[in-house]
Amino acid sequence: MNSCTLGIIGISAAKELLYTGRLIDAEKAREIKMVDQVVPSEDLATVTYSLAREIADNSPISVRGTKSVISKLLTHPELNPEVREDYLAFQKQIADSEDFKEGQKAFAEKRKPRFKGK
Repeated sequence: MNSCTLGIIGISAAKELLYTGRLIDAEKAREIKMVDQVVPSEDLATVTYSLAREIADNSPISVRGTKSVISKLLTHPELNPEVREDYLAFQKQIADSEDFKEGQKAFAEKRKPRFKGK
């Protein structure tokens, strides 16, 4: 378990697991936010691919930038100048992108956007 995991599941739950070495079931893992959802094993592939498709249907620029910002904030929770500059550059890149314009147009036309990653 790394420091990001400790912050995600909470200090109290992390201490309990680390101090006791206790194994937990899927429902307990979801309860302490170690996992987002629990599904029957026979549904795992369907649920996984559905989530992947939902993410892939979004603008690649937004997904990539969001992933980068989240990763930086997990390692540097305070918004230091470097992270802030990265975040502002990300916002500008999105606002200037064809995907952003396509997203706005699709919303106005009440249709699903067709993102190109540009």
